[in-house]
Formats: sequence, C-alpha cells, structure tokens
Amino acid sequence: MKRAIVIGASSGIGFEVARLLLQDGWKVGVAARRMDLLQNIGYVDAAERIDVNDPRASEQLRGLISDLGGMDLFFYASGIGKQNLELQEDIEIQTATTNGVGFTRMIGEAYRYFAEKGEGHIVAITSIAGTKGMGPAPAYSATKAMQNVYLQALEQQAITRGLNIYFTDIRPGFVDTPLLNGDNHYPMIMKTEDVAQDIMSAIKHKKHICVINWKFRLLTMFWRRIPRFIWRRMRLAIVLMLVMLGLSACESDNNHVMYPPYGPDPTSLILEVMGERYEVPLSSKAPLNLRTLTTEFPVDVKVLNYAEFGFITIDGNPIVDGTCSWQVSDIPLDGQYKIEYLTPYASQAASIIINAYPEHAPTYTKKGKGQIPGDFYLSFIYQPLIMKVDNDGKLLYYRFEPTDDSGTFDELGCWDFKKHVFDGKTYYSYHAPDYRFADKAVTGYDPGMRILMDDHYHPVDTIHALQSLDGYLPEGSPLDGHDFYFFSPTHWIASASYVEREAGGAKRAVAYLQEVDNGEVVFDWWSTSHPILLEWASPTFDTSSDYVHFNSIDVLPDQNWLVSFRALSTIVKIDRQGDGGILWHIRGEDSTLPENMQFSGQHYVRWHQDTAGDYITVFDNGNARDPGYTHLLRLNVEDQGTKMVYNDAKELVNNKSDYFTQACGALVDFGSQGFVVGWGWSTSPGNCTRLVTEYDANGTEVFSLSRDDDDPLSVNPSYRCVKCQ
Repeated sequence: MKRAIVIGASSGIGFEVARLLLQDGWKVGVAARRMDLLQNIGYVDAAERIDVNDPRASEQLRGLISDLGGMDLFFYASGIGKQNLELQEDIEIQTATTNGVGFTRMIGEAYRYFAEKGEGHIVAITSIAGTKGMGPAPAYSATKAMQNVYLQALEQQAITRGLNIYFTDIRPGFVDTPLLNGDNHYPMIMKTEDVAQDIMSAIKHKKHICVINWKFRLLTMFWRRIPRFIWRRMRLAIVLMLVMLGLSACESDNNHVMYPPYGPDPTSLILEVMGERYEVPLSSKAPLNLRTLTTEFPVDVKVLNYAEFGFITIDGNPIVDGTCSWQVSDIPLDGQYKIEYLTPYASQAASIIINAYPEHAPTYTKKGKGQIPGDFYLSFIYQPLIMKVDNDGKLLYYRFEPTDDSGTFDELGCWDFKKHVFDGKTYYSYHAPDYRFADKAVTGYDPGMRILMDDHYHPVDTIHALQSLDGYLPEGSPLDGHDFYFFSPTHWIASASYVEREAGGAKRAVAYLQEVDNGEVVFDWWSTSHPILLEWASPTFDTSSDYVHFNSIDVLPDQNWLVSFRALSTIVKIDRQGDGGILWHIRGEDSTLPENMQFSGQHYVRWHQDTAGDYITVFDNGNARDPGYTHLLRLNVEDQGTKMVYNDAKELVNNKSDYFTQACGALVDFGSQGFVVGWGWSTSPGNCTRLVTEYDANGTEVFSLSRDDDDPLSVNPSYRCVKCQ
C-alpha cells in the first residue's frame, strides 16, 4: 500500500489533500502544530505534532515515517503569509523563518530519506506570489520564489545523482483558507476542495509545475511579460484589476471582445518538441502522437505561433515567450499529457491531448528487475520504432517514425539502436528506412541510412554508403541495417543494402563492407572476391539469390574483422590489415564439430577478451535443427593469427524446449555480471512475444520484457534488443 506524509494537515489545502489521499486508499501520516485540529480529518494511520521551526522537526519527521512504516509521497502544505506595507520586522523575520528555514528543513529531510530509499515523490505548496516581487508582502513573495528555485535545484541534483525522486511544485492563486482570513477582499478566490482535486491530479500525473487554475496561469503569464521598470512602479491592485477585466470579458456572453493587438483566433497550434515540428488543428479531437520523447533531461518545447494565443501550458508547464523546458517525469504506455490554451476570443480555456506513447507502437510488460548496469535498447523489424528502457522497465526514450501522419510504416523498420562512447562523449545510432529506396526492400533487407545522434538525441549525421573503391557501388546508395561498427563520429564500418553482382555465374545479392574515415573509404570488402564462399553454402537456406547474407561485424584485438554470414552458417576472420583475405573460418554446420559447437543461421557474433581465455559469443538461431531451437553459445577459442584453435563450448541456457527464433536476435555477454538476450523474430505460438531477457551468470532469468500482443504473425517482432553500459 502507498504511504503519504502530509505536513500542515490541520486546515486548508493540507487538510483537504489528506482526506482525499485517505479516500484514494493511501496510508496517511499527518503532522501540524495543533494536534486537536488533526482529529477533524478522521482516522489516520499516524500523527505527530511538528513545528517546522523547531530544530527537532527533522527528527520528528523521521519518527512519523517510522510510525507509518515508510513514505512514498511527502506533501508539504505548511507556511505563513501576511501583507506588511509598513515592513514590520517581526512579520518579515517570522515569514522568512517559517517559509525559508522551516521549508528547507522539512523538504531537505524528505529528500534525504528518499535518496536513501532510492525513490519517492516530493510535493510542495508554494504560490504564484513567487513569480514577481510583490510590494504588499515582500517576505512572502521572496520566500515563495526561494521555494520555487529550491525545488528546481533539488530536482536537478536528483537527476544528476541518478535518484528516482519526482518533484511537483504546486502554485495556487488565492484559495479560501485560514491564511487569507482578514478584512482584505481577494479576487478570483478558489474553493479549497476544488484546489485539492487539482492537486490530486497533479500528484497522479507527477506534474513538474502545477499553477492552479487557468485564470492564474494567465495572470502569471501576464506578470512575466511586464518589464521590470514598469512593474516596480505598479500597484498590485492595478495589475489584478487589468487582468480581472480581461477575465470578465472572457467569461461574459459577448464573444466578440477585442484583445488588442490580437488578430483573428488561430486555427492551429504549431508546436516543436525536441526539434520535431507538429501543426495541430484546434478543431481536431484526435490526440497528438509525438515522434520522440525522453525523461532523461528537460525537453525543449517551442510554440511557433505563440503570439496568437492568450496563454499555453504543456503538462502544467507554462509557455513563456514561446518556449519552455519540460521535464517529463514518466512515459506511461497508456497515459496522456495535456496542452491547455486560451485564444483571444474564447470564453474558456481549451485543451489538446498528447498520447504519452504513440498509439500505433507496440506495448510491453516487464517482469523482474535488471541487475547489470546499463539500459536496454530495442528496435523492431517492421516498426520504425526505437526505445530505451531502464532496469525497472521504465521507458526513458522513444522515437517513432511513421511514413505519414496516419501511422503507416510500409513494413520498413528502424534497426540496430545502440549507444556509443568516444572521447568521453555519448552518441547513439540506429538504422532508419530511406523511403526513396523502398522498391529495393526484399526479405531480410531494410534499405536505409544510419542516423548518428548526440547525447540529447539530436541528429549529428545521416550516413549513406560512399562510392566503392572499384566504382561499382555509387555514392549515396542505401545502407543495410544489420550492423554498424563505431570507432568515432567520423570513423565507422557499415554495409550496403542488397547489392546485386555476378557471383558463381549468376547475379546474386552479395555482401559489401565499407570502412569510412573522415569522409574517405579507407578499406572495403566484396564477398564476390572470395569464390570459396560459394562452396560453403548452407543446405538450410536457399542461396540462389542471397548466398551469404551478412549480419554482424566485430573488430578483433589485432584490428582484423570478425564477420558473420547467416546464409553460410559461417563466421570468418577477414584480413583488414592486409588484402582482405579470409584468415580463418568456423562453419557452424560442419559435422566434424562437436555437437555443442554447431550453429546455423546465426545472427549476432561478438569477440570477448578475458583473463581466463578469449571466447566468441554466438546468437545461434538454430535453423538447421529439427525441431529448431535457439542456442546461446559461448565458444572458447584461441586466435593464432591465420588459425583458430577450438578449446570448448558452453551453452549459456538450456533452451532446447523453450524457444526458437527463426531470424534476428542478439546475445550480449557481460562476463561475471551475466548476459542479455534479444529474442528477435519467432513465429512460434506462445513464444513470439519475447523481446529481451537478462540472465545472471548462472543462467537464471532476472528480468524480461514481452510484447503485449501474442500474434505470431504480428508486425511487432523485435529486430535486435541489446544492453549498453
């Protein structure tokens, strides 16, 4: 059961939120200076008298947490505020002490608790009064600005430290609470019950900032636009009066009130999120599907026609001068965000719904928790989708690239998404379809381009093949998506997609590998230069048109290449340092090999150096077996330059009765930490939903992701799912 602590629960917003949390099924602990008033809430699970100005308050909070049995949510609603036009010292000092020192003491203790626990959610009532310095209440507005910035600073620190702590800054306007009791009349005053309901919604959706309500969002937007040299000469009453006049016009039956200098009402919202542009008709009721989103850092949002609107917020974050920095706290697969806006002539605010996750993309279910440091990188055969998921199964990033706004994808996917590090900097890359070459798409090939991105997922290069050294392959030809070896942002190895050339007296699909450094081809390799490959043709595959089928490459310690050919069920060492000859090979269907070393149709091959001896990991699809099953193989070998010596082999998981992947897949070995398996494409009923599984070093499953659809012929099979550190 979820556990919440509410500080300042004796009256007002804290009182109402505590009641709603109890109604929602939370275990609730409450605290205030006056214990007698806490009894009005009804039954609570724990209670404590806490004065936030008491140096013992931190210790008392820890005691309350212990009495409750833990804490998942910390809700802070304690504070004071008074108008002080005569600047009486005691009022200012008391306000600064309670709203500054007391706030810091309690929020800081909650933060330290959640840091120890590893996760949590801190929600604090601040105020719109922190937007600008307000002469009638100097200490109050100053301390509220301090609270806003303090929460922002803690959130940045938590992200930097890798702590899973969420923050929600609640900024209400005037609320009918004991804090406003007195002779003054406050405009646009809100009922405490209504405010508490909005706060519960903000808690549920883990909003970063929540200004309550739309009228006060408009008010604060207006305040921010007033230059400092004007603001310091204005009376707050005048500012409020001007806004109230505008709001009363909005709420009147006259929908033709002119708001100079606005023109006609806009018909669309032109939005840019993470550099991707969207034009959303305001008349449309369909949710907006974003092409990309992340929780890893604040997302840049721009409204390109911002001047046509009165105010705009996205997920509770106000758009100021056309921009905002949106810290997405979570990407729920079935969740939504909201854009709220007011047009100049509208009588009330309206909204646009954003799907948190694209509606055409496959959803998944997680089991367990990953133990190996790093994140999972997923790609799909027929879906233009890449995803990054953490060890808790939380979606950190996605990119979805339909061919048009309808979400269609023409059976071309985004393949081989992974992370690279060069010179201390992080890069990402993936293979994206290039629809100019869609007519060249045949089974097993995805003609396209390699997209190289920086650490904020901004594209820094789009890579196609360069002209081959013999001139046969023209510059700008599509790349194949099977694998990509990254040395640096200007140095890589890639393969061309489905190039036909004469081989063995017939035109066939051949393998072409190209190493590029600083815009020049420094080495390339054609399978047609090695006739012996025709002699190694596997009886399992029809090699009349596609006789080798390259699918993975690794660079060996001596800088030569380790290459996998699926259609040959063969792994070869290529002489990159010499003439490109084949130095040695392993034919997986060679009957002279021990049975536990045989493989067929393998998809992913990697070389590993280890103090106990070098080895090769093979994701062996096992197409030659009857019945077929996928083999997770570790070959202990010794590379003697032009000769390879077998030592022994190990099957990482006894998989004979468990799973058969006909194509694709990956095996990523982390030595004593364990290993990760991306399951690829299976048409086996009951087994087709697996995406990725993590095992410990003993072969025990600790984590998995599985597709929610169980159709063996689904368009959602994974291409390659790996883990990168």
